[in-house]
Amino acid sequence: MDHYTPVISVVTDQANLYGSNGIFDNWWLDWEKAAHVEYFDSTKQLIFSQKAGIQVDGGAGGSRSHAQHSFKVELDHGVLGEGAIDYALIPDRPDRTKYSTFYLRNGSNQWLVLPYKDALQVKAMGSEANTYYSAWRPVSVYINGGYFGLYELREKFNTEYFETLEGADPDSMDILSLSYWYGSVLRPVTGSVNSFFSSYFSFYSLDPSDPSYWDSADQYFDQSWYADYIISQSWMGNVDWPGNNIKLYRSNATDFRWRFCTIDLELALGPNSWTDCYFDHIQFMMSQDPGNPFINIWLKGLQNDRFRDYFINRYADLMNTAYGVERLLALEQDMFDQTVLEMDNEYARWWDPNAIPALMNFFNDNHLQFQFQLSERTTQVRNHIESNFSLPNQVDLALDVFPPGAGKIQISTVTPEEYPWQGVYFNGVPVKIEAIPSEGYQFSHWGNNGLISDTENAVFLDTLNIFSVNFDAYFEAEINAISEEKAIISDFTIFPNPAGDFLFVKNESPEAYSDLAFQLIDLNGRILKEGVYSEKIDIQGIPPSVYLLQLSGSKGVVAQMRFMKINK
Repeated sequence: MDHYTPVISVVTDQANLYGSNGIFDNWWLDWEKAAHVEYFDSTKQLIFSQKAGIQVDGGAGGSRSHAQHSFKVELDHGVLGEGAIDYALIPDRPDRTKYSTFYLRNGSNQWLVLPYKDALQVKAMGSEANTYYSAWRPVSVYINGGYFGLYELREKFNTEYFETLEGADPDSMDILSLSYWYGSVLRPVTGSVNSFFSSYFSFYSLDPSDPSYWDSADQYFDQSWYADYIISQSWMGNVDWPGNNIKLYRSNATDFRWRFCTIDLELALGPNSWTDCYFDHIQFMMSQDPGNPFINIWLKGLQNDRFRDYFINRYADLMNTAYGVERLLALEQDMFDQTVLEMDNEYARWWDPNAIPALMNFFNDNHLQFQFQLSERTTQVRNHIESNFSLPNQVDLALDVFPPGAGKIQISTVTPEEYPWQGVYFNGVPVKIEAIPSEGYQFSHWGNNGLISDTENAVFLDTLNIFSVNFDAYFEAEINAISEEKAIISDFTIFPNPAGDFLFVKNESPEAYSDLAFQLIDLNGRILKEGVYSEKIDIQGIPPSVYLLQLSGSKGVVAQMRFMKINK
């Protein structure tokens, strides 16, 4: 049988899998058994071969109970293993080369439907936001020499995960979990649950109307990370939460503030889901029981203006960037491409080897349905935010900088690298927009747009009481970046500024100059053009940027004036 994925071979006594003492026939128990594990990369090169422990793992969604059982491999098991491996198992984590444990997941609720669905969802929500997620790669697994199916190789949220990703001290960690499978009780993976309840009771006593609420709450629950976590659940429309699928953690790396992990989103968005792209998850969250601490942090935060405004603006930021349709569809397509070539083997092993063409059409249809759901979701979520927060309207916003490369604009938490840039925000929520000059430049002014009252102030902080608006930031070169000489104050003026094809110079002084010459100097101090002074200077051949016009004569330099060249 040919494979496009890496291959994992697991060899163990058959009695360790089936029968009265077998982990597969007793999948509801957390028994550990001895095995020998080998890993071959996609070129069939053997990467490691060693002893390990294996244990059925997962929750109530089918990870354990499907005939193709999910299980974790414990390479560094104290009794059954031989130690962690030094190898980058997952391409999405190129800097992670140590693995003591990894999880072989069957797709859980999406088994034989779209097994990479959850992996895509948590990556899409977490890889460019402040939340933890379990990275993925597909692998083909053999058990005792027989093909056992296509699996997701996933990370586990253990001490090694957080130590590797952010340098956390294992001895400082509390990692907690709550799932339906274990009775919906908060339990420690490592550390103690008492630390969480101590933090929550202190948080619960805070007054949301207090101006210091954010700072006080942030001591217990990292507010910016928590906002991103809630947004990840909300955008996907996950309702298998917040009474289930909770994972949270703190350590010295988080300043002992709690942060949450984005997990198990697979029952959100079609196919095979409890919600679809039209589901109003904002309303769902607002109707949750405040007795649930994991959602009450959000419900209480909405009573505080700073948190409420941050949450709405941050949601808009992510929908304008990380949750952009092109990015999401590209991520989904990549996972589909890595999976589809193995699905005929998977279907032949676990469904019907005589119906492979029909099953592959089924798989492709699920992929297309998922892409449609992803592409439609942001439009719906924006409407839900506008409605549930009673906001006047959505605002189409554009940012641009002049001249190109002279600076950037930060809006809320986003600083685009490329301009012009477009996004959608919300009227009724104050948003901070700041012009930031590049080295050698300084902010000059904003273009008039009907909202900015002080165009020479680099910072705009107000509501966007409009339906469509452009924020155009104009920058100019710092004099010292062009010339070491101090700018000379004179009676010469130039217009227009910015200028297109011609620059006009006017002498307001009663003194007449008969021997003047001009020089056009760029930001690096180079003379691009020079000649005899004229009241009309042709600048058509000069690229858009900021320049210095220098006038000099027998008395030396008599004027230095900055101007911006633009394309007409």
